[in-house]
Amino acid sequence: MGIEAYQRLAEALETTVSYLRDGVHAAEASPNRRTGYESHAADRSFDEALPRTIPVYGTALGAELDLNGDELVESHIVELTEAIDWVRRPPLLARRSDVYAVYITGSSMEPRFEPGDPVIVDPKRPPRPGDDVIVQLADRHTEGAKAALIKRLVRRSAKALTLRQYNPPMDFEVAADEVLAVHRVVMMRDLLG
Repeated sequence: MGIEAYQRLAEALETTVSYLRDGVHAAEASPNRRTGYESHAADRSFDEALPRTIPVYGTALGAELDLNGDELVESHIVELTEAIDWVRRPPLLARRSDVYAVYITGSSMEPRFEPGDPVIVDPKRPPRPGDDVIVQLADRHTEGAKAALIKRLVRRSAKALTLRQYNPPMDFEVAADEVLAVHRVVMMRDLLG
């Protein structure tokens, strides 16, 4: 994240860049303490405070999935056995070994998520209508996931999930027996406590 982004975030949160980067309020900082981008030591402390320890599981499927027999829905593969990359771990998730991340591919969730955006996923927090979710679709032959959908949860019943995508705008249903798992995408409000 660049210094301008830190400055905008610090202003919005009514705090300082040094607090966001180093967890130190200006009143607590020693006069000799270097903050911001002043030294490589500050960069190292940032890496220590927010290490890249959340695994990224996810690659583009490269095809659209026919769920309803008439409409194609953009899908992805989320393989939870091998990390393809690592992203920074926010402090509120420091003790959570079960969270993971995926990279957004495709444009079906634009402008909410852009292609290449990483999103952190919490498999334990129950998703509610209005939450963005990763829906893993069951592969009946392997007992694993055949594909994953990154969508907005509209409604959930014993029979089906109703999901929304933005580009093109569409609500659609996925039968409950096709769903292996539904995991909630972690939003900034979740990370700020």
